[in-house]
Amino acid sequence: MASFHLLFSYATIVLAIIAGITYATRSIWGPRLRQFRYFPVHDSFESDIQNGLTSNSFDLIQNVLAQDPRAGLDEAASMEIKGIMKKQQCSFDQARLIYLRDTMSKNNIDPSGLPMDSKAVTKL
Repeated sequence: MASFHLLFSYATIVLAIIAGITYATRSIWGPRLRQFRYFPVHDSFESDIQNGLTSNSFDLIQNVLAQDPRAGLDEAASMEIKGIMKKQQCSFDQARLIYLRDTMSKNNIDPSGLPMDSKAVTKL
């Protein structure tokens, strides 16, 4: 019985130390933990509009009015564009342009739309 109390005392001390270290280092791990927050699933154009993913030049309201049966915008692209908007404090249209240029660059396409691959045939 005495060993149980001794073990319980040690466990309490270890937990107190872990809690203290966690509290003291919260400024280090706290921002990293925020990236795992819940994001709602994009399941319709209405939710895309509510998340700010529409503009005068990219009007999703017409899709809602036409009762478009599709599931909304691509979820991965929407999340990335939303992240660009938040990180760079820019509008939806600017974030779409940044996302498009980044995607084109990753696919070896220059900003004019031509492939940067020297073996690509662009004229016949």
